[in-house]
Amino acid sequence: MPEAPYRRAVTGASARAALGVGLPLLVGVLADQRSLGVVAALGGFWAITQDGLDVHRSRLGRVLAVAFAHSAGLTCGLLVLREAGRGWPVVVALAVAALVGGAVQGTTPARTAAGMHVVLGTVIGTGIDLPGPWWEPPAALLAGSLLVAATSAVPLLLRRRRHERLSLAHAYGWASIGLAAGDDDGEDGDRVKGQLVLALNQAQDVLGPTSRGHGIDDLRDGLAEVVQLGELVTVARVRRTTVPREVRDALLAVRTHLRSGRGRTPVADARAENRERLRGVDSADPVTARVVALLTQDPARPGAELVPRRRQQGLPTSERARFAVLLAATVAVAGWLAMLASGGGYWIPLTVAFVMRPDLGPVFVRAVARGTGTVAGVALTAVAVLLLDDVVGLLVLVTVAAALLPTAQRRGYVWQVLVLTPIVFVFLDVLGEGDSLLVARVLDTVVGVLLVLAVDLLLRSQSPSSRTASQVVFAERAAELYAQRGPAAEPGERHALRRDAYRALTRARRSVDLARREPLRSRRPADDLGARLDEIERAVDVATAEVAVGPVG
Repeated sequence: MPEAPYRRAVTGASARAALGVGLPLLVGVLADQRSLGVVAALGGFWAITQDGLDVHRSRLGRVLAVAFAHSAGLTCGLLVLREAGRGWPVVVALAVAALVGGAVQGTTPARTAAGMHVVLGTVIGTGIDLPGPWWEPPAALLAGSLLVAATSAVPLLLRRRRHERLSLAHAYGWASIGLAAGDDDGEDGDRVKGQLVLALNQAQDVLGPTSRGHGIDDLRDGLAEVVQLGELVTVARVRRTTVPREVRDALLAVRTHLRSGRGRTPVADARAENRERLRGVDSADPVTARVVALLTQDPARPGAELVPRRRQQGLPTSERARFAVLLAATVAVAGWLAMLASGGGYWIPLTVAFVMRPDLGPVFVRAVARGTGTVAGVALTAVAVLLLDDVVGLLVLVTVAAALLPTAQRRGYVWQVLVLTPIVFVFLDVLGEGDSLLVARVLDTVVGVLLVLAVDLLLRSQSPSSRTASQVVFAERAAELYAQRGPAAEPGERHALRRDAYRALTRARRSVDLARREPLRSRRPADDLGARLDEIERAVDVATAEVAVGPVG
């Protein structure tokens, strides 16, 4: 099996997380500026949640968006707290921040993250009276985020094409396996197809339209080639055919050139070798003929023209406005409950901001995950505090937990909350709030979760277009659009339509899986939706085969 290129990328993200959280905290403790150290570490911590595996321009865009968003939120929150004090002004400030932040959620990934972080920054600013001039904490928060941005960009700038090469090599490897499994219509064949789709998606994200610089044209030619190979894998599955061993070896030769790192034009170099390797191969089968032509002939047009652009599919304006109003009202109630309980606080509205999202599936699943992860994280923290009773031990704990965060994020929300809870409580301990708040934070989490569940039960906070039935309809429409426009479209547009169809199918399947966990039977998906999605995917596959090599008999 081809090695996933993002395993090394996850290791790099873990190192950046440990540095982005541990270094500011260490500097703050050594300089006797614990509050600023914690705030800077919090900025690094929040930035890490946006540190993905795509090209550095996209990654930096998200990190910088949340950096300035939570810094602006923290500034507003601090000014309200210092000028108006605790009480109703804080509740109003939380509601306004949630209204603004909620309005931009559900658009692009960067704006969605920025919208949530405006709310988070305001919650922290109104909930914790941080010492020093009003501008110091926001500056420290921004500095922590910029540290993560810098450490994220530097390795990619020094080795600009390594991740692109590995991602492309990964896609070629799965294309070779897919062409070998063309006659397998069982679970193994479905798994290979799924892995190829993921590899192609990763390669297209990494070699997106924002990529620039020396050597990118050759890699873009390779991406255009492997995208077309992905089509031919689908054709092979529809026709129940495989390609000769020599052809599969030719794909692996391209992968070897890309992984070796030698040469400035690995795809072109492999193409020159494959002309000799594939000379005399029987090309009577149309799939084999197309693959051989792709691997041996110079591209007729630049690869950039064939690379599908990723399209942002946000929620409709009316749904975003509805969610913004619901979020503002819920956060305001959370702030009011915190005011009644302790005269002020941040944990309840913070829980609401994390759990109540317009685009991440059923709220019940996230709410239960938040509660479960917090309880488990508090138990883990309590044990750690008993064993590590000095600052050095706590710094080690938070650094290790931060290093685990990128892996936890990819495992699920429960794991993410389990890892981040010790980090937050170490922050509180360094600030001097101590470990006496462990039980109180669990109770606050329960209150926040119950509040969100009540709002979701009464008002259905999830956006209508994000619900299961709507996602299936979107998948049907995307498949129909591809079938109608694909045959006559330019290659780049055709690949984009096909990618949209598969993305819609993936979202619909994920929505069906999540909705099956809903506690209310009325919200669970119909039993036939899985079979309906299988039919849609089959229609997309047949349309792909007809576009690529002609009608399927």
